[in-house]
Amino acid sequence: MSDKFYLKQHDLMPFLKVRLLDETTPVTLIAASTVVFNMSNRKSGLKISAPMHILEQEDDAALQADPLFVVDPAHVGVVAYEWVLGDSDTVGEFNGEFQVTWAGVTATTQTFPAHSYVTISIEKDLDGV
Repeated sequence: MSDKFYLKQHDLMPFLKVRLLDETTPVTLIAASTVVFNMSNRKSGLKISAPMHILEQEDDAALQADPLFVVDPAHVGVVAYEWVLGDSDTVGEFNGEFQVTWAGVTATTQTFPAHSYVTISIEKDLDGV
């Protein structure tokens, strides 16, 4: 998992794509019911709390539909967030974290990274568009 992600103000690409790790090992997300991306800073508080795509589950669904589909091992533990209008309108440094809710009788939540945050840096766009 990279410690810093850069985006220009008002941009919606590239998507935020991260591999969730338990120390150094990718976490398999087949049993996850949801992964939520949270982004905040001290000035504005919580800016984003939204669901992410779980690439590993999308591969698994494709495999169920087509037994000849090849699951990409590079997708283990990978989640992606597609920015929407308003997400990148505020310039600054933001903290990001990823909350996994595990499926089961008693849904439990696990936050990644466990020891810190991912830094999202939104840089000023020179033309303001």
